Amino acid sequence: MQKRKTSTKANKRGAKQSRNALLTPTVIQPRQKRKDKPKGKRGVKTPSNELRELIEMANLAGKGKLPYQFLDSVGMRNPSLLLDKVMQLPDPPKSHLLELMNRPERWRVAPKELIEELGFDPEIARLDCQFMAIRERYNLIQGARSTLESVVSGETHFPATVFIVRGVDHKARYAVDEITRPLIGTNLRDIRRCAVCEKFFFVRRDTSAVCDPESPCAATYSKRQERKNKKLREEQKKKRAEKRRIK
Repeated sequence: MQKRKTSTKANKRGAKQSRNALLTPTVIQPRQKRKDKPKGKRGVKTPSNELRELIEMANLAGKGKLPYQFLDSVGMRNPSLLLDKVMQLPDPPKSHLLELMNRPERWRVAPKELIEELGFDPEIARLDCQFMAIRERYNLIQGARSTLESVVSGETHFPATVFIVRGVDHKARYAVDEITRPLIGTNLRDIRRCAVCEKFFFVRRDTSAVCDPESPCAATYSKRQERKNKKLREEQKKKRAEKRRIK
């Protein structure tokens, strides 16, 4: 059996490369963060954008109950009656709707669409779009408040509007209203009412009791808990003292 011949030059070259590799310092590249990694602290829950907007709409109703379909009887193209109805509402829904009346860019249907597609007069188109925007926003605020009240009270069934939609492939599919859609797939126990201001909020952690840990509500709740614990300790101290007297 013949031995394999090795080149002396090759051996010297390999030894030199190994020696240079040992002498060359290893540069450790910093680990790059994933761009698609969601931001936020670990263990902190965050709601979807739709659910966050739904909670904001419900909180606009304030502490009192809003009447159902309050603006439906106004009718289109009657701006003075619409303004009178809005002025009868309490704050914050009143101020929110008054601001919306003068913000055409936030209306769902733009007057330009009615003018170009249906040939409406510009003033009539503006009044119609304004009325539709105010009515839809009011119904959204009132419906969101009513639904979230049912959620935090622990009810198991909630009213919803379901639409049957014909798809491009002519297959029937269902679609729910904008109040019910954000709640589908959500753990309803994560929606609570603040123990101080009574606003609805989505919990950051399972132990959350206030709407924002950095708000005045957190400081107020902490003081309440301190007074409650102090009173409890005093009662326990009295009970122990009474037991000692009996002995």
